[in-house]
Amino acid sequence: MREGRETRDYSYRLPESIRKNAKRIDEALASIKICDPTVGSGAFPVGMMHEIVKAREVLTPHIADEHGRGDSRIAPTTDPERTPYNFKRHCIQESIYGVDIDPSAVDIAKLRLWLSLVVDEEDYKRIKPLPNLEYKIVCGNSLLGVEKDLLNHKLFQELETLKPQFFEETNPTRKKALKDKIDSLIKQITNNDEHFDFEVYFSEVFHEKACPERSRRGGFDVVIANPPYVRQEQIKRLKPLLQKHGYQIYDSISDLYTYFFEKGYNILKAFGTSTFITSNKWMRARYGEKLRKFFKEKTKVNQIIDFNGYKVFEATVDTNITIFQKQVSTNHSINFCLIKDDYSLKEWSIAGYIKNHALQIPQRTLDYKHFTFADNTVFKLKEKIERRGVPLANWDVNINRGIVTGLNEAFVINTLTKERICTEDPKSAEIIKPLLRGRDIHKYSYKWAGLWLIFSRRGINIDKYPRIKAYLHQYKDKLEPKPPDWNESRDGEWKGRKPGPYKWYEIQDNIAYYTEFEKEKIVYPNMTKYLPFIYDDQKYFTNQKCYILTAKSDNSFLKYLVAFLNSSVSSWLIRTTFPELQGGTRELNENIFINFPVPQIDGSNQQQFIALVDRILSISKDDDYFRSPEKQAKVKEYERQIDQMVYELYKLTDDEIAIVEGKE
Repeated sequence: MREGRETRDYSYRLPESIRKNAKRIDEALASIKICDPTVGSGAFPVGMMHEIVKAREVLTPHIADEHGRGDSRIAPTTDPERTPYNFKRHCIQESIYGVDIDPSAVDIAKLRLWLSLVVDEEDYKRIKPLPNLEYKIVCGNSLLGVEKDLLNHKLFQELETLKPQFFEETNPTRKKALKDKIDSLIKQITNNDEHFDFEVYFSEVFHEKACPERSRRGGFDVVIANPPYVRQEQIKRLKPLLQKHGYQIYDSISDLYTYFFEKGYNILKAFGTSTFITSNKWMRARYGEKLRKFFKEKTKVNQIIDFNGYKVFEATVDTNITIFQKQVSTNHSINFCLIKDDYSLKEWSIAGYIKNHALQIPQRTLDYKHFTFADNTVFKLKEKIERRGVPLANWDVNINRGIVTGLNEAFVINTLTKERICTEDPKSAEIIKPLLRGRDIHKYSYKWAGLWLIFSRRGINIDKYPRIKAYLHQYKDKLEPKPPDWNESRDGEWKGRKPGPYKWYEIQDNIAYYTEFEKEKIVYPNMTKYLPFIYDDQKYFTNQKCYILTAKSDNSFLKYLVAFLNSSVSSWLIRTTFPELQGGTRELNENIFINFPVPQIDGSNQQQFIALVDRILSISKDDDYFRSPEKQAKVKEYERQIDQMVYELYKLTDDEIAIVEGKE
């Protein structure tokens, strides 16, 4: 090491580029600003602090002081001030910031930082009194802000002078005096508004990291977070405030976590980096459309790791990690990795799996209507198929969801119960309908479970059906809609259904389109691994786990449409368009499926498909179909013929067919 070069017995562990720039890297690590806007118990900031400390320790042998100590070419002696304890304390004071709406979480985060500061320290004589973290880890709502005067430089200058003093102060009297002064300054800046605001409470970050000569405001170098997963139904009171605060991604049905992406972007400095672990629904859900557009147009998305069904942090939702920078992307590719069923901690490190399975997706190719991640060959084939098709939105069709009763226990009955009710009151049969569930649907066929729906829609005169009313009455407590003035903290948990303008004996949803169920239609499950579609002319109703597709007028094309939707090309296109959920499942939600492209051909060419569908239906409707390998094999043969006809529609090459059939 004293020779200043690698020898036979010694080699550098760090690359030359890092050794030569050790001082500059160390300075960057010492001045980095990191924020967790949903700090919780402080796990992420503490983890970041440990990474910074380890990195600075590794750099120490390669950093010379004014006497040359620490430079491996002169002397290996290190600066006595470059200790883990000093690195930690400096990091807590200069780099770490956090916010949480929960006061208990804030207290835990502070405690965690204090403990991490002293836990490994053996020389207790060198330990200083614990720092004051009131203006480092703050209790507040990260998503909101206040009206403030950002041009009041004198007040901000005084505020930013007092906060470091408060951080170190141990005398109770002086500490209280400093806190009172700081709080008074904040009130002056915010006109006595006590709500949290990043640019006020953490003003030094936005001033220190600003670049006036380039007209750039300051901000954090890194924002890292695991926002709470709170469904949109639970934030009704917050929505008007979010809209008032001007969120570009605002959508009335967006879940809470989505807003933290934009907040993270807003508090970053130019070219800063944000890393979030969240639900992966934003990539496909209707409420994520504005967010997807925001990412595509305003950020450089470096990496997305979709954990699919692999559970992270014992989360109850499918999660992903999104890493993006605050800069506009031009000619840039996203490193995308889907964690599939073949991932195992025993066989792979997460970094190793990503290295071997990641795709490079040009960001400019993403459609904010729905993000599709595939390699270039697949992407070109997808484009070819989509160009030939016409979105279902431009067909003469309606797509509607199945029925939400609010209490299936009451409204869904078996055949025995149905027969008993109708025997006692034959008129009851008028509002009892055969019911299919998502799980009952198979390709070109279904396994009816002998279930029936009591379809007492809104506005019904239930007294015309006394036996139905008597049957439902046993569930009355569970069927009552929640009163608008019900307060669970005051009145206890509500035992009935959600609030709504419906009577206790009525179906919960309006179902204004109920006549569509009695038409000829295509039925398919909303979430499915096998992508089955059926043609139904038996007037089945469905539960909310299904969608129905009906013609607005002429329905002669429905059998052609069901043939295409059950084809290999359609299945492949669905799998490349709709994000994969746990176990290979796809969610065929209406907002994406309505844009699904299907080739329109004239009636005479449709007849070839319709004839094959008729042959399939004549077999698949038999009671013994699911027990007959011979009949199933015959249907498979007809399906192969349909596939060949679809390939011809697109003029697919042998190589393209191999991709569709999974042979490439």
